[in-house]
Amino acid sequence: MPDKDMLATLVTDHMAGALPPPLMLFADSLIEINSEARRTHNSLMAAGGTLIDDMAPASLAPDLFDRLLDKLDAMPAEDEGSAVEDNGSDTDLPTALRASLPGPVAGLKWKRIGGGVREYPMVAGVRGYKISLLDIPPGQTIPMHTHRGREYTLVLRGSYTDTYGDMKTGDFICTTEADTHNPVADAATGCLCLAVLDAPLKFKGPLGWLINPFLKV
Repeated sequence: MPDKDMLATLVTDHMAGALPPPLMLFADSLIEINSEARRTHNSLMAAGGTLIDDMAPASLAPDLFDRLLDKLDAMPAEDEGSAVEDNGSDTDLPTALRASLPGPVAGLKWKRIGGGVREYPMVAGVRGYKISLLDIPPGQTIPMHTHRGREYTLVLRGSYTDTYGDMKTGDFICTTEADTHNPVADAATGCLCLAVLDAPLKFKGPLGWLINPFLKV
C-alpha cells in the first residue's frame, strides 16, 4: 500500500528546510491545495510557537527570529492576494508551481510519452530526482508499472483511478517499490498531475522489456 505517513513527513521536512529542491516545490504545492497537509502545517506552526513561548530567552538561538521571518515569508497566503505574478492563467494551480513555470500550462513545450499522455519535465536542480507535470487525456491509462524508489504524485486538475482508489484534485499519494498500479484518467476531465521521482519507474510486460533499460532520473 502507498505510504500514508509520507504526507506528514513531507510537511515536517518542508518546515525544517530539509527537502531537496524538487520535493520542496512539491511540498509547497501540496500544502496549498491539500487540506490535510495544510492542517498539519498549521498545527506544527502553532505547536512551534507555543514551544518558543515556553523556552527561556537564554536558550533561543541568536538567529532564531531571522529564521522564523524567513519561514513566514515563504508561507503561502491564505486570505490575501499573493504578490507572486502568475503566468496570465492557471490561477487554480499552486502559487509556487505557477512561479516555477515559464508560461501558462497550455503553452508549455510538452513531450509526448505514448498513448496521448504528455510530460513537461521541470528543472530538478539536484541529481537523483525528476520532477514533471503529467497531462493524461480523458480515459487514458498509464501502463502497469511499479517503482525502483518513491513516486510522489499530487493531482492538480481532474482525477484518476487506480488500484488504491479515486484520486481527485488536491489528493496526494506516495508509491514505492511495493506498489504496482496503472492509473486511468477520468473519462470526462482527464488528469493533470505534479510528480516527483527519486528513481525510475519499472514498467511491466513487453513494454517494460522494451523501455525499462532506458529509463532514468
